[in-house]
Amino acid sequence: MLGRAERRRGEQARDRLRQIMASGYQIEWAHREGAFGRALADIRLADGRDAGEVLISEGLAQPWPNEGNR
Repeated sequence: MLGRAERRRGEQARDRLRQIMASGYQIEWAHREGAFGRALADIRLADGRDAGEVLISEGLAQPWPNEGNR
């Protein structure tokens, strides 16, 4: 079960991702699978930035693999 702070942080990340993707984005398939067999992709924003890197730089996401929850 998620704690309140973790749920709030997840909602902030979700909302920010929606906001930065609103101007347009492109999915770039990595042509490989992750540890659980899922297809991996990057999200490139209309201005060329990587969506994941934006969220990481704003403290709303962590790089993977990570060293545990911060």
